[in-house]
Amino acid sequence: MFKKTEDGQGDLFTNIIGQLGSRKQKLLEDPNSWHNVFYKEVYQRINESPYSVLYHNSTGRPNSSVRQIISMMILKEGHGWSDEQLFERCRFDIKVLLALGNSNFDDSIPTESTYYEFRKLLETHNKTRKEDLLKATFASITSSQVKDLEIGGKKIRMDSKLINSNIATSNRLYLIIEALRVFIKSHIVDSASLELESCLQDILEALRSKTTSNILYSLNGEKKKEILLKLGILIKCLLDQAKGSQEPSYCLLTRVYKEQYKEQNADGECDGGEESEDQDQKPLLKKPKEISTSSIQSIHDPEAAYRVKGHGKSKQKVTGYHANVTESCDPKDPVNLIVDVELVPANISEDRFLETSIKKSESIFQKAHQTQAKQIEEVITDGGYDSIENRKQRSKEENAIWKIAKTKGSKNVYEIEKEGKDGYKVKHISTQSECKIAYSSKSEKYIIHNPNGTKRYMKKEELENYIIRQKIEANSDQESYNLRANAESTINQTFHRLKNNGKMIYRGQIKCSWYVISRALWVNMIRIKAKKVLNDLFYYILTTCALVKYLTNLNRYNSFSHIENSSKL
Repeated sequence: MFKKTEDGQGDLFTNIIGQLGSRKQKLLEDPNSWHNVFYKEVYQRINESPYSVLYHNSTGRPNSSVRQIISMMILKEGHGWSDEQLFERCRFDIKVLLALGNSNFDDSIPTESTYYEFRKLLETHNKTRKEDLLKATFASITSSQVKDLEIGGKKIRMDSKLINSNIATSNRLYLIIEALRVFIKSHIVDSASLELESCLQDILEALRSKTTSNILYSLNGEKKKEILLKLGILIKCLLDQAKGSQEPSYCLLTRVYKEQYKEQNADGECDGGEESEDQDQKPLLKKPKEISTSSIQSIHDPEAAYRVKGHGKSKQKVTGYHANVTESCDPKDPVNLIVDVELVPANISEDRFLETSIKKSESIFQKAHQTQAKQIEEVITDGGYDSIENRKQRSKEENAIWKIAKTKGSKNVYEIEKEGKDGYKVKHISTQSECKIAYSSKSEKYIIHNPNGTKRYMKKEELENYIIRQKIEANSDQESYNLRANAESTINQTFHRLKNNGKMIYRGQIKCSWYVISRALWVNMIRIKAKKVLNDLFYYILTTCALVKYLTNLNRYNSFSHIENSSKL
């Protein structure tokens, strides 16, 4: 049964602060201490109502405090604690107790089983209803912070980070054998009815009794190629026997088979590895280039994808996810806050983030300012977000100005302007000379005559995109370049607690997404805390200067009074 958290009341005999000395009380009551800022800026802003869908309306025991469990998730990622450290701190660390709204020593916190059960309910809700409640909480908290801090949000910037999932790097053979082992564990396999040849029977027995590493240990290169083909036959037989199963392992093995194999019929024609009624079709291995980057990289994290980014020393090979962070960056705002985070499989490029992140950030500012008018005036990114579709969308007059550090593609050779409906004016940039341009109905392209006598053929769509690119490049200036560079600091601040090679401690997209959300909330809290400290320091300096000025003037007045009295004598 769902129950909202009730604010605790201090007890005369067990009150935490009341049992300590005056010096410790002063330190704990400091409004700029992290636990007090966390309590005010995170804990108290959590709206528990959306989480009522996880519990029964009227029956069952009341749930533990949703506010506390979510706050514990944020504290864990904020401090980089293990689960064991989290519960130890929550039980015995005074500052953590106060951050969780516990004012008495005997106030309880959710137990380990309650904490894990809540995360399980949250994950199940996400899978069944496709709704991430924690992300909605992030939007709610951030919107209220934007409102209270009076952040205009006229300028935003974004950057992304590739993250490795907590899975071992595995080759094709390891992946297929592991998928078979997981399948066999959850299904009763009737070996007699399969009518397998002896070598396949031996493989099946090995899968039942040995680990994947033990099976692979004794195989050389030629045997590995041979066993890959035999495993395809074995998988086809097992899938046919278990056809219609609803077990997750059946779905995983089916997906692995379709991604790694294709089937050849008697005529030598191949399909894409789809299930077929023709039992005579022979499984063949797909070539590496035929396998998509979105294919399963690990049975233990089927949502993770593969991506190679960059060249040379900056080359990255990632098996996991791609996170995007969007934050306000107007120098006139009192503090910059992360207003949107997104996590998708690693093979999805940055340019897919741009429009969705702008819309979500816009909704945060509109909700905070209680208006439907557009708040964002400038969007600042690096070249990774560049694409033809994004250029077209951002070039519309009603949209925010897009300031990009560097567009994709080779450097512009021409300055192109439109003349009339279908006419164009072209100037060569290096020579500053006019270029003749004419339309060829034969090739259905425009022909540009270069000063050196060469020609360049361009379609009308290419010319239009060229003009849009010029317009977008003209928007960038030194200020936007400097603001964009600071986005890398935000990425480092958000993800510096990742393990070696940027690896998560979690598996699965939803759990990795919770990590990013928790880190973003923590970073925002730290920034608000730093702003409060800076404001107090500024106030202290002003007060001190005013006091010094007053005492100086007072001394001068006393000196003049003494001289005047002496002259009278």
